[in-house]
Amino acid sequence: MTTQQEREGSSAGNYFDLYRATLKGDWKRAEAIFDQDESALTAKINPFGYNALQIAVELGHATFAVNTINRMPLEALKDGTNSGNTALNVAARSDCINAARALVQRDPDLTQTRCNGDRAPILEAAINGSKAVLQFLCSATRDENPSPFRGNDGAWVLYNAIANGLFVYWMSGRRIGASARPED
Repeated sequence: MTTQQEREGSSAGNYFDLYRATLKGDWKRAEAIFDQDESALTAKINPFGYNALQIAVELGHATFAVNTINRMPLEALKDGTNSGNTALNVAARSDCINAARALVQRDPDLTQTRCNGDRAPILEAAINGSKAVLQFLCSATRDENPSPFRGNDGAWVLYNAIANGLFVYWMSGRRIGASARPED
């Protein structure tokens, strides 16, 4: 099993073919690369520290992303880019609902994972106006410590949902009785 430090030690230049396949959404080519080199699944393949999954999600290559999610080691789904974005944060930013669902199905704890300046994925969706992912994350994210629905976090999610015209999506995804409220 590889550690994050070993995965980060991989040179992006060694994965140029994978990078091109990912940019094009060419799953067959990427799958052949993954079959030959399992470490390619978690390798940082561009100068910003993105792996193939994060790039595919950012570009909206949903089938490629879902196939990669199903092959990746579970612990690698929490890996961040150089700026700290996990694949779920990238999905929230780019409104890639199929990838968001596949990530959460594979690891429900991803909704609680903070990254990119301590942002929960639901806040990333609200900030970026990602309707489908915001609605999904409202129902998939647990209201437990640290909860993105309480205190300052909840206020920021609500503020950004309103500011981006997504309040109705925020409300339709929330469970009855749960709201952005002060810490108990």
